[in-house]
Amino acid sequence: MKEDLNSHIFIILFALVFGIVHSGMAHFRAVLEQYIPPRIYRLLFVFASFLIATPWLVFLVSHRYDGVRLFNFQDNLFIHGLVLILSTVAFFFLYPGSF
Repeated sequence: MKEDLNSHIFIILFALVFGIVHSGMAHFRAVLEQYIPPRIYRLLFVFASFLIATPWLVFLVSHRYDGVRLFNFQDNLFIHGLVLILSTVAFFFLYPGSF
């Protein structure tokens, strides 16, 4: 159980660091774009976000069975299609906001 608790704390800390970096870079966008071109700033923003989000996601997937299971949808075949459709819809709503 102690390992489960540590993985939960680590995931929460990852979320906190990601939130601070992501929000901090968004907050300082106007200031930083005075010194660097907007396109370069956006690339740095994406690079910083991916550097934190990728290991966070890998750790999350690696520890997905830690703790108490609240639900189990592995036997339901329609869940994969539903997640695919919802992810596609979310992508089309979020993609234009990134440019």
